[in-house]
Amino acid sequence: MIYYFNSCANIQKMEKILERSLRCVYSDFTSTYQDLLTRSGLTTLEIDRKRTIVTEVLKINHEVAPKYFSSLIHKRQIGIRTLQLLDLTLPRYRTVQYGKRSMRYMMSYLWNDLLHVILQKKF
Repeated sequence: MIYYFNSCANIQKMEKILERSLRCVYSDFTSTYQDLLTRSGLTTLEIDRKRTIVTEVLKINHEVAPKYFSSLIHKRQIGIRTLQLLDLTLPRYRTVQYGKRSMRYMMSYLWNDLLHVILQKKF
C-alpha cells in the first residue's frame, strides 16, 4: 500500500514498465496497453491500488485488519435505516499533499464512493 502515494511521474513510470514487460512476454508490439492487460487478466496499477485500499477498509470494518489500521477510519453516526450507515466520515485537511492525499482520506473517500459506483453500474 505504500506505493500508492507516489508522484504522478513515478506512477506513469510503473505503468510503462508493466506495459513493456507485457509486450516482451507476449512478443506483441502493436496491440494497445488495454488489450495486453485484458489478454493477461490484469488491471491497471491504479485500479489495483484502489482495490487494495477498499479491501483494507473492509477488513477494518470486520475487525480482521491490524489494530493500528482501525484508527484510520471513523464510521459516520447517522439515523436508522439509511444507506448512509455504511459511510465513513471524511477527515478535514489543511493541505492537499499531507491531507487530501493521505491514506486516511483516501480510505474514507473510496469507501463512500463505492456504493455510488455500484449503483450506477447496476442500472
